[in-house]
Amino acid sequence: MRRHSEAFREAAERKRKQDEAPRLRDAVPTLLQLDLQVIEERANVPGHEVRHKRVIIIERAPALFEFACSDRECNDGGHDLSGLVLKELGAGSALFHGVHRCGGHTRDGECAYELRFEAHATYRDGPRAPVNNPD
Repeated sequence: MRRHSEAFREAAERKRKQDEAPRLRDAVPTLLQLDLQVIEERANVPGHEVRHKRVIIIERAPALFEFACSDRECNDGGHDLSGLVLKELGAGSALFHGVHRCGGHTRDGECAYELRFEAHATYRDGPRAPVNNPD
């Protein structure tokens, strides 16, 4: 029961942050559409993955891209892609991807979940030239 109340509290905190965040339409005014393909999996454990597609409703979406960790044993973890996604959208990138390792902990140590994503964006003025990322 304790984990259930923690999950409820974490969900309420995510909702509060989303409500307080700037809107995506204001952060990237030329953005028309954004789709995220997300795969979350335990590192080095094939076949143990969670996949989903998130279609972002630009007019009401927060400029916040946080995902809870899918591992039920994970405490205080998750994936905050906000900086990376907003940087790429600000650069006008039409297609970009990345990987984020969960920062939480389980009974056995560090959480081993990774989130891989691919984003497809369209803009009112079309995509800009690719930006050289030193990453």
